Amino acid sequence: MKAVQLQNAKPGITKTANAAIQQPFLVPVIISTATLIMKLIKFTVSFLIFLHCAPISHAALKLLYAQVVWKNGAKSPNFVYKKSLYHAPGSFKPGFGELQQQGMSEHVKLSQKLRQRYVVQNKLISPKYEAEEIHVRSSDWNPSVTSAMAHMGAFFYGTGLAAIDYPLIAKWPGLWTPVPVHTVPGHMDELLNLTLCNVQHEIYAIAHSLPNNTQFLEDSIPFQSDLAIALDEPVRTVADAARYCAAILAENGLGLRLVPDVAAMVNRCKDFYADFHDFFFGFGLPSTAYGVNVTQELAKASGGHLLWDIIKHFDEKYKNMQNSPTFHWMQNQKYYVYSAHDMTLGGLFATLGGKDWDYDRHQAPDNSNAILLELWNDTITAKPIVKVLYWRKDAAIPIDISKTVTGCEHTVSGCTLEAFIKRSRPYYVGDNFKTYCDSSYNVTLPTRPPPQEVFDGHVQTDEGEPLDFDDIIQSVQNFRNWIELQVDY
Repeated sequence: MKAVQLQNAKPGITKTANAAIQQPFLVPVIISTATLIMKLIKFTVSFLIFLHCAPISHAALKLLYAQVVWKNGAKSPNFVYKKSLYHAPGSFKPGFGELQQQGMSEHVKLSQKLRQRYVVQNKLISPKYEAEEIHVRSSDWNPSVTSAMAHMGAFFYGTGLAAIDYPLIAKWPGLWTPVPVHTVPGHMDELLNLTLCNVQHEIYAIAHSLPNNTQFLEDSIPFQSDLAIALDEPVRTVADAARYCAAILAENGLGLRLVPDVAAMVNRCKDFYADFHDFFFGFGLPSTAYGVNVTQELAKASGGHLLWDIIKHFDEKYKNMQNSPTFHWMQNQKYYVYSAHDMTLGGLFATLGGKDWDYDRHQAPDNSNAILLELWNDTITAKPIVKVLYWRKDAAIPIDISKTVTGCEHTVSGCTLEAFIKRSRPYYVGDNFKTYCDSSYNVTLPTRPPPQEVFDGHVQTDEGEPLDFDDIIQSVQNFRNWIELQVDY
């Protein structure tokens, strides 16, 4: 067969083959050369695939600007329920709803993690406080303000020079360098007040009119009944249940002892509390109702304005670095912080395509959890990259969620700034927040659910009379008023 194949082969091939037969030692050389060539081809292809798909190395990225949104530290409850063990005067210093020493400690720990990332590892921020580098923005709510104070005090602790960065006097508190915390009155806070205007109330009302809410109210009846028994107090509405759960979870979060009946409700309270807040963020709700994109509009209402404030800072920073004469105040600014609430984190996650209130967990974000949004320069492509990370309280390192952001899933290391801006357009409230506030979806909501959606097991009042749908709508309004007080637990 070999002789026939050689005779039928092309002359060049026949000559080479005959030479190989005449000189057998050339055969392994030819085979080895062919094998080597194939390996080189495979290596080249693999290397090109690697270059295309592998994450950009840290050496190819330079951090330009960072923004952090965190939740306040652990705080005392806003009230004590009947069976609480902490009715004695002075049980919670300096008062109800105030940051506790545990919460201060939580933010000291977070500050050291962020300092390691931004001062030591990436050398973004100066080791000593420089006013032009940092801006701290807090909601006008005591636990948020005091969390920011505790955090920044620890961030620069011991780095200043006495008689230069702080006074050299006996009454000065340790090695503390003061860092200003900026705030806006709650009734004027467009960024961190989630119920500031009518259109927000309107989309929340639309969400609460959905069959999902009717089902939630029905499913919550056994829980409300059990909670009322455990507390030995009436729990008339889901808003009441949320209020009691917030108090229970606040005590539990401080590591305080609970009576057994109440302690048995902690995990159920966590689940219920998350279910309750889904109607403000849009998690798990149908995308469209009454001709309105409900999930998109809820995300816009709860986190859109903050998202675009963050984008504005990134855009101004990058344009300033492109030698633009505008945005001169951004030349040296490197770090922007928002000290806020678990509601703030939930709203921001909703705009980023998160699946739940605590990113991938059906619960409220823990105290001092933080979302990190960073602007990096890709030195290879010369394009700015937006990275998003989530740092949970007990985690040693943050979770990089850059490629889970909707619109950024198929990127190498995260969206370019241009792509991030484009994917965020649906959550833009416009240039004038008042115009957004005064807008309307022009939806007429039913005053009560359709007959087939009315549930049988009504929540009972003290008088034993069932609550109708109008009472439920009123309870939603009451809860919106409660949210305006930014009652985290």
